[in-house]
Amino acid sequence: MLALLPEGQLDLHLCVETKDGIAVLDTCPNKEVFDRFSSGRSFHELVAAAGLPPAEIQHLGIVKSFVLPSGQKEAASGTDQP
Repeated sequence: MLALLPEGQLDLHLCVETKDGIAVLDTCPNKEVFDRFSSGRSFHELVAAAGLPPAEIQHLGIVKSFVLPSGQKEAASGTDQP
């Protein structure tokens, strides 16, 4: 499914196995991109094409910082990353 997304759509993607299935945490460059991405028809079509149940989408908040795999800390200062 990730390969079908336009480049730059997501800043960070996590897929976590839970007792009930999976939880996916995605961060977008800003809330406008998040709203367009999460409510768009193409997103729901991608989910269905991947054989996944309909997504339960929640805006959790603004990402303030995250650590990249290289260990380099990336600050999201001044950005609006949902």
